[in-house]
Amino acid sequence: MSAIKALLGLGGMGFAFISVGGHALYKWYEIGQMPSHHGAHSTVSYATDPFAFTYELGGNIFLVSIGILASVVAIFGLLSLRGRRTQ
Repeated sequence: MSAIKALLGLGGMGFAFISVGGHALYKWYEIGQMPSHHGAHSTVSYATDPFAFTYELGGNIFLVSIGILASVVAIFGLLSLRGRRTQ
């Protein structure tokens, strides 16, 4: 039972990472500026500060990719536990 709880927690964490990173990427797609959590600016665009924009973009893409990886591991882990119980 603890393995199921751990895998569900991992899936929830993956969903949270996808939500946070995806929200920032969607804001960039929608308004052309990315929310910044570092420095004095609340938003950053490539035209105003290319380094900070690239840093924020890389961080958000990393969050989404780690979230996808965690979700896939949780799904396959739950599926493997399901197959183990029927045997």
